[in-house]
Amino acid sequence: MIFMNKSVWELLWSSFLEVLPSWIGVVVAITLSFVAWKIPPNTPTPIYWLVLILIVAILVIAICLKAANTAFGEYQKLRRRNIPNILITRKEQSTDSILCLLEYSEIFAPDIMVSAYYTNQDDIEVLIATGFVENVQDNGKIMIKLNNLEPGQKEILKKFADNDKSIINRTIIKPGVSKKIFNKLLFDTQFD
Repeated sequence: MIFMNKSVWELLWSSFLEVLPSWIGVVVAITLSFVAWKIPPNTPTPIYWLVLILIVAILVIAICLKAANTAFGEYQKLRRRNIPNILITRKEQSTDSILCLLEYSEIFAPDIMVSAYYTNQDDIEVLIATGFVENVQDNGKIMIKLNNLEPGQKEILKKFADNDKSIINRTIIKPGVSKKIFNKLLFDTQFD
């Protein structure tokens, strides 16, 4: 899976530059030069070679850990990008529906059903509304219309419709539909 715009070598090099500030690199280079100059060619290996090898090993481990951390962070960003952020919300004047403009995402298409979830203070996602994708604009932004508002969530929905950033930041819109709405649609259309 490709999830970064850097090759492995570019990632390791950038991690090296972050782990080893330039002044430390100069000190290490001067020290290595001095050690190589002071050691006669046919002498047994002294303890400072062991120390030197240990320092290099620790440096390599630190670089690899930094590279792994960077790669994992990029992967997490990519994963979060699939669910787009809500840019703006507003209440539709003619109905009780709420219009939402979302960032670009490949997982949304026109006319698919969506569900809006608010993450409450207990870190639990609560269904607050369902609706559909009204339009995917030329610039990639997604217009959502939430027209099935949950009656028990009126206070949150009012703040959400008023573009309250504290509510918007804790709300996500997911493609698909809740089981409750699916069953309602299934049984309402089955007996018509």
